[in-house]
Amino acid sequence: MLPIISLTVLLISYACANPTSDACIEPNPPVRYFSFNLRQDQPCSGRGTCVNGKCTSCETWQGNRDGEHVNVVYSGQYCECDNISCPRFNRVMCAGHGRCECGRCVCESGYSSYDCSLNDAVAEDVVNMLRNFNKDKTSS
Repeated sequence: MLPIISLTVLLISYACANPTSDACIEPNPPVRYFSFNLRQDQPCSGRGTCVNGKCTSCETWQGNRDGEHVNVVYSGQYCECDNISCPRFNRVMCAGHGRCECGRCVCESGYSSYDCSLNDAVAEDVVNMLRNFNKDKTSS
């Protein structure tokens, strides 16, 4: 009878150490409108390999999208992110002044806004111009 108990403990230990691929499916994922080729109902978003309950080896992809050659790199805990699904300004991702990380532009120094289209120096000039305009109106 002792070997059966030992076998049961072994099976329970194996199940805990090797969860099913369901552990590789993002629970309650947010809506990602722009994400390229995302399948949130599949392990690792359909973009990677699930090993011992963790997504490993998120894929990369090269090809044409909207007439533009792209090198797509998937990343994130569930391979849910990519480097091309960011806002564009004049059809240029992150206005050419930032890089795309998981659907958000990370702007270069001197640029801001959700799409990196705002030159901080120009924005400061506009704010100063408006302040001067308001000063002139209130002093009149």
